[in-house]
Amino acid sequence: MEVEQLRSMCWQVLIGGLVAALLYNVALFVYAQRRLGLILRPKGRALRPYVLGLVGGLVFSFVLGGLNGILLTNWRPTLVEISTVELVRGAGEAWLLFLPVFGLGWAAVLMVVQLAINVQPVGSKDPPKKLDPWWLMVIAVDLLVLGLAFFKPDPFQRIVSYVRDGIWVTIYVTLISFFLVLIFGLLGGLGRLARNPIVRGAATIYVEVIRGIPVLVQLMFWYFAFPSVIKDLGKLLQIQALIDYKANPVGMAVLGLTFCYAAYMSEVYRAGIQSISKGQMEAARSLGMTYVQAMRYVILPQAVRVILPPVGNEFITLLKDSSLVSVVAVADMTRRGREFMASNFIPVQTWLMVALLYLLMTLFSTRIVNGIEQRTRLER
Repeated sequence: MEVEQLRSMCWQVLIGGLVAALLYNVALFVYAQRRLGLILRPKGRALRPYVLGLVGGLVFSFVLGGLNGILLTNWRPTLVEISTVELVRGAGEAWLLFLPVFGLGWAAVLMVVQLAINVQPVGSKDPPKKLDPWWLMVIAVDLLVLGLAFFKPDPFQRIVSYVRDGIWVTIYVTLISFFLVLIFGLLGGLGRLARNPIVRGAATIYVEVIRGIPVLVQLMFWYFAFPSVIKDLGKLLQIQALIDYKANPVGMAVLGLTFCYAAYMSEVYRAGIQSISKGQMEAARSLGMTYVQAMRYVILPQAVRVILPPVGNEFITLLKDSSLVSVVAVADMTRRGREFMASNFIPVQTWLMVALLYLLMTLFSTRIVNGIEQRTRLER
């Protein structure tokens, strides 16, 4: 009886997730249809072709999202009978099974709406603005990964399943590091422009020294050398907590990437701020603003639009360089791939799949950054 109750609960979770995904797509369709009407009617364009494109996009995204969910969870129950163990595993990972469906559905809506925004009014001689064609490359790489995993699950599906936790570690390390890089890079950039010679000199030394040391060397310093410094300091000060200090691999990896990339980001901020006319600062100060207020409300909002492309490039580079944290005991995707290769002795297939997964993440991130850049450019 307990087993039957467990199976019933698992079925409820899975069916509930499927129903939620379907209702979500219906809600997206209703929202997008109204949005398309508001965009196309003033332009004199017919709504029907875009609605058909919306339906096709939602169906395609639903199927593609479902396939990606199956790829990530490796949940492939037989149609004849599903074992209790497999049913429990599917229910436990239902969120991951349906997450790509939700994400790709929203992406399909945004793409169709953007097509409607780009089209010119009837009678206009201006050419329509085009969508970013590189999205097709993202879809092509995704389909290639799915094809390898589904048509040759041994070893490609096994590789994806093995490195899956490493994917989350890679994303986590990259996002946390980049968030800290934005903060400390801004402080470094402002320090480079400071009137105080001590602050400006310290910021300049930091930028020049850190940019002259390879990222890998810095990561190894923070993981291997820095804990020894802390322990020696603890012995000197007779502080037991410092003597017993043990480095956390993920924390040291984030610290190393942040410390390194903040130096590069400082120069990006400095160049962006200096690109704004000095008259902007003078006008803000003449209105009674302090230096901090002028920076916050006048200079930085304009500088952000200028620096957005190089900031996006720094994020992509950070995402790729996050693979270096594998040398400091962080179980990211590269380390997990190396472990799989060492235990199965299939280097070609292993590194092919790892490379495709990195390519998929970098291409997707690049398209997002490019879309944000295009939108801010239109608002200028």
